[in-house]
Amino acid sequence: MRPIQRWLRFDPVLIVTLALLSATILVISLQRSAFAALEQQAAVIRENILEETAREIALEIRAAIDEPAYDTLQALARAELLRGGVPRVLRMYQEAIHKYPQIDRFFLWSEETERRVPGEVLFFDGDRAGFTSGEDVDASPPAEATSTASGTHDAWEAFWRDPELGARIFRGMRAAGASRRNYTALQYQLGDCTYDVLAHHYWLEPERNRYFFLLGYAVCVERAGPRLLEKLYGGNRADWLNQSNRGERLALHIFDEHQRLIFGSPRTDAAIAGRVSLPGRFYPARSSLAGAAPPREWTVQVSSAAPAPAAMRTQGVWLLGLSVLLILVALAVAVRGQQRASELARMQADFVSHVSHQLRTPLSLLTAVTETLALDRVKSPERSALYLEIVRTETKRLSTLVERILEFSRVGSGACTYQFEPIDLPRLVRETVGAFARKPAADGFAIQVEDDGSACTVTADPVALEQALVNLLDNAVKYSDEAREVTVRIRRSAGEAAIEVEDHGLGIAPAERARIFDRFYRGSGASRQRGFGLGLAVVKQVVQAHRGRVTVESAPGRGTLFRIRLPLQTPGRRILGWVRFRTAGASRQPVRPV
Repeated sequence: MRPIQRWLRFDPVLIVTLALLSATILVISLQRSAFAALEQQAAVIRENILEETAREIALEIRAAIDEPAYDTLQALARAELLRGGVPRVLRMYQEAIHKYPQIDRFFLWSEETERRVPGEVLFFDGDRAGFTSGEDVDASPPAEATSTASGTHDAWEAFWRDPELGARIFRGMRAAGASRRNYTALQYQLGDCTYDVLAHHYWLEPERNRYFFLLGYAVCVERAGPRLLEKLYGGNRADWLNQSNRGERLALHIFDEHQRLIFGSPRTDAAIAGRVSLPGRFYPARSSLAGAAPPREWTVQVSSAAPAPAAMRTQGVWLLGLSVLLILVALAVAVRGQQRASELARMQADFVSHVSHQLRTPLSLLTAVTETLALDRVKSPERSALYLEIVRTETKRLSTLVERILEFSRVGSGACTYQFEPIDLPRLVRETVGAFARKPAADGFAIQVEDDGSACTVTADPVALEQALVNLLDNAVKYSDEAREVTVRIRRSAGEAAIEVEDHGLGIAPAERARIFDRFYRGSGASRQRGFGLGLAVVKQVVQAHRGRVTVESAPGRGTLFRIRLPLQTPGRRILGWVRFRTAGASRQPVRPV
């Protein structure tokens, strides 16, 4: 024991080596734990985003299923049918049968059809003209039908019989009429098809003792789902799922109530997926609905086809190969990396939370309004107009939020492609300012354009440059406070053109000017305004892509001036510069610049 103690006491190199090895093991352990926690958090965020995407798709599918009921069965008024509305019904059916692939056939019943084919409804599916040969149907219209509406004879020739299904629908609707409801939903099994049937009863009097017209449609459940989903997401339409270009492929699968795949590639197991259920019946759920089909439920799944990133898990293994002599450097790098990773995770979480918060309000309003309209509680035209205005306003608000999210994705990827061309800068600035001044956000503002009159031609992408100018104008309007004046100037000097946007509002503190062009950064004066902190980041990216620079001059309480400087196009290099820019971007598919 004594020799060992004496050896340890007089061998400082071994002590230092053991200390460094212990520190290395501790750092690696902490680093791996931190990366594992960060990876788990990233997985949760990705799963939430996939689930939100699946929910959006489910709402779109449900809207497509409900649309025929509102578009066709409510399209004709009672007075139109009383005046002889069969030709009008036929025109409506001819348009709708091609618009809605899920509809197998439309049908109608009236006193006229009862005289022609008692105890049945007549069908229209767009592929038949006249009645099927061999069926005992009088195709010629009666005298009274010809006298009430011109063209009725030709209209009747487009309808045909299916005696078995027509009689079953007639009996079912006749029995459902006892409930005195406006709509009836039934289900029938005929051959290899399960039919969801929806009909609208047109009553003669307010007491609803007798109806004189019946309009409806039948949907073959086994065929309707694939048809509808192929129209919505077939071909190249599903490519919108992968427009972010992040190296991660998303897949869309839709399953029926028996978990059978009805749309999408053959089912594959994914590490991360978002799933949302929706009703699979082919008619809207209404309070005034008599009868119903058994409940069916579809499942929308949006999954990541790429495996979970493993870069973070390899960091700890990589640290094992570091030399003991570099442990202090490795420790400093690890601490800094952990700080940056934590900051990025926090920014991502804040971004998701901010977007979710801003989406929740319009979605809640839209849900409340649509439920009120669906329950048929709105009786006056004034209230209906008010509710429709709410739907229009909140839908526009949702569209704006989606555009901001797409803007974030494009700025983050850095994959924008610009289509450069010679443009007249003063003209572009005047047109952009004029369009912005007509927006509601600029209401009450005096926006002036000052031009020294000199010609300014620059090589630029007009759409991207317009976006940068709109972002500056939007900032000027947001933070002008009570000084509702904005000035835009166009200048030319020393081989470059300048665009200045000046307001007289809140201003920017000197300590914040260095960070205002960073993504997600919002200064102290921005807390009262909505936004994601991306507008100036977009401006900087666009200006740098145009070989220019953007600067800011500001003082708190005195306003802010942003200045964009772009190189002028000289006559000697106009064609060469144009060819060079066009050739550089010709090998890539252009995307919408920001």
